[in-house]
Amino acid sequence: MVKASGDKIYLNAGQTTGIAAGMEFNVYRMGEALVDPVTGLDLGAEEEKIGVIKASDIKEKYSICSVVSGSGFDAGDMVRFE
Repeated sequence: MVKASGDKIYLNAGQTTGIAAGMEFNVYRMGEALVDPVTGLDLGAEEEKIGVIKASDIKEKYSICSVVSGSGFDAGDMVRFE
């Protein structure tokens, strides 16, 4: 997610990546990175589903979505089509 402004959510994906109006996406907030204390290996991070958004205005390289459910969206949240 690039930007969240009121009820508009901006994604850094558009027509060139196959997004179409009406597609819905789950939005996740990433938690703290989990790092193995022995090896230093990054094990990933916990994710919390915070809502659902729907693509409404599709541009060539970005899309504008509306909120279906949830709140508190912010740039950097993870968006997935599942």
